[in-house]
Amino acid sequence: SLPTVKIADYAHAKYRGIMEGFYGHPYSMESRLNLLEYCKRYKMNYYGYGPKADPYHAGNWRLNYPETVTDAQRNLGQLTSSDMATIAAKAKECNVDFVWIIHPSLGSYSINLSWVPEIMTKFEHLYELGVRHFGVSVDDMNGHPSNQGQLAAEVQAKIDAKWNTDATPKADRVGPVLFTPTVYALNYGSSYVLQSFKKIDSKIDVAFTGYDCFSNVRASSFATMANYIGRD
Repeated sequence: SLPTVKIADYAHAKYRGIMEGFYGHPYSMESRLNLLEYCKRYKMNYYGYGPKADPYHAGNWRLNYPETVTDAQRNLGQLTSSDMATIAAKAKECNVDFVWIIHPSLGSYSINLSWVPEIMTKFEHLYELGVRHFGVSVDDMNGHPSNQGQLAAEVQAKIDAKWNTDATPKADRVGPVLFTPTVYALNYGSSYVLQSFKKIDSKIDVAFTGYDCFSNVRASSFATMANYIGRD
């Protein structure tokens, strides 16, 4: 006789994967493609791309990826538009959500909402390359501007109006904005900034690393952060 069994296979975490968001030399193209295969094997579903050394992510964020790079630029980890298209296609093949993150505020003292049209112009370039999920990062600014949530909300509204209408095929819709605030760890203080996120679209994801930049994320920190921002 054969017993009847039911196997429930699921993950406790909605997003499981890798954030390439550090300072220093970025991953190589070979490493990124290998990491996407690794994600596929271990049922990871998320790859956040935002290495600070990529000039088209941070310092020159308004510029599109070039068609070619020199050998010296390649050795520094700089990418072409075809490289970005390759990563996006590989992520799709591996069932991984590739999230391209822009950093318009590095070194700034304030957030300028006039950045929104420029951010969208850059996202349009990446959308043409196959990217279907975006993030905005304002970490490592000088201070904690109070209009961070408004920047996230305006970018999300523009994305929804352009790519998330009823007429947009499901495969071409864009995921919710991943927003990294200046206060992405609880010990950074300035909880008033986090509380402003209660007023914006609840589908916007807010990045969080626990009590410190590198820390074990405990249940108490989850609860405190959720109370501040009004979402998981």
